[in-house]
Formats: sequence, C-alpha cells, structure tokens
Amino acid sequence: MFVQTLQEASRRTWLAKLAITKAVAIPVILSWMLELAASQSDSGGVALASGIVSVILAVFVAINVHRILLLGESSVPQWGRIAFGKIEREFLIYTLGYSFVLIGLALVLTGLTTLVEPLVAFSHLSRCWRSR
Repeated sequence: MFVQTLQEASRRTWLAKLAITKAVAIPVILSWMLELAASQSDSGGVALASGIVSVILAVFVAINVHRILLLGESSVPQWGRIAFGKIEREFLIYTLGYSFVLIGLALVLTGLTTLVEPLVAFSHLSRCWRSR
C-alpha cells in the first residue's frame, strides 16, 4: 500500500510539474531574496524577520503544492495562492503546534536521559562494590 501511494504521488507530481513550478516560483524567489538580505545584514532583527517571513512563505509553498496534487491544477491560481487567509492561518497554527509538541517531547526525553544515566552508573558502581 505504501509503495502504491508513493508511486501515485510521484506520478501526480510529475504530471503537474509545470503548475507546481509556477505556483511556488514567487514564494521561493521571495524567500531566496530574504535570505540574501539577511546574510548581508548585521542586524539580528532582520534575521529574525527574515526567518518568520520564510516560515510563512514555506506555508504558501506547502499549501499550493498540496492543493495542486490533491484537488487539481485548477484549485490554485496560475502563480499560486499568495493571500494569507483561513487555510494558511490554520496550517501555520497546526505546524507550530506540532513543532512545540515535538520540542517538548525532545526536552522530556533529554531530561529523562540525564536522570537515567547517573542511575545506571550508580547501579554498576554498587555492583562493583558488592562483588569485592
């Protein structure tokens, strides 16, 4: 089933390559220009603003590509959806929510690891003392 899904997704992507290229062209070029401006600037504020705008542009790219693949080429304008509406807002909220959940899980696992390692070392040490 997974192989069939991957083959169908690849086939649809190949068939819609021109529509996808046009739909993502503006956000990709804008993102590239922002990265170039941020790399030339010494200001941390410019880098932060560039990062935030790049995330929003990535949302536009993801939504445009998925709409083309799932709903057809006529589901987005020729040069893609660039307006920030309900769909983009919900996608951004879900993306940020999932990111925070994953960061929280990583912090919990890191904390557990830092607690478990000394316990394991202590148990080995106590075995060494008992065997003498």
